[in-house]
Amino acid sequence: MEDTRILFLTGEPLNEEVVSYGPFVMNNQTQIMEAMRDYQMGKMGVLIEH
Repeated sequence: MEDTRILFLTGEPLNEEVVSYGPFVMNNQTQIMEAMRDYQMGKMGVLIEH
């Protein structure tokens, strides 16, 4: 397949807690709640349909 692309990434483990809820991934529940609030308030940008 001529259109196939592969991306390999590596790095050292951060050894930090990971919390996820829907599309949000943060380090703790408080950050998840803040991200959800910011999203609901439109602080994460908007999608423009063409």
